[in-house]
Amino acid sequence: WEVPFVHLVSYAEDAGHAPSRAAGVVVAVGVGGSAGRILSARCADAVGVQAVFAVLIFVTALVDVVLPWVIEYASALYVYGFVVGTTAG
Repeated sequence: WEVPFVHLVSYAEDAGHAPSRAAGVVVAVGVGGSAGRILSARCADAVGVQAVFAVLIFVTALVDVVLPWVIEYASALYVYGFVVGTTAG
């Protein structure tokens, strides 16, 4: 499951981002993961595990599909990292 994160930095560098900016995406994934664990647990308690899991998988797939079109924008790259961290972390 964590394999895409391994290649995320080099993918961002290939898109023209500086190495420090590309590595910052991993930080965004980590921050999103911390927030996502708390949020998803509270939501799962409120509406049910299956519904929350379905939404998280859908959102993860959605941002993965959009990434190739927004990879050139630094802000979108960080948003991607945070969202993926929140939903898949």
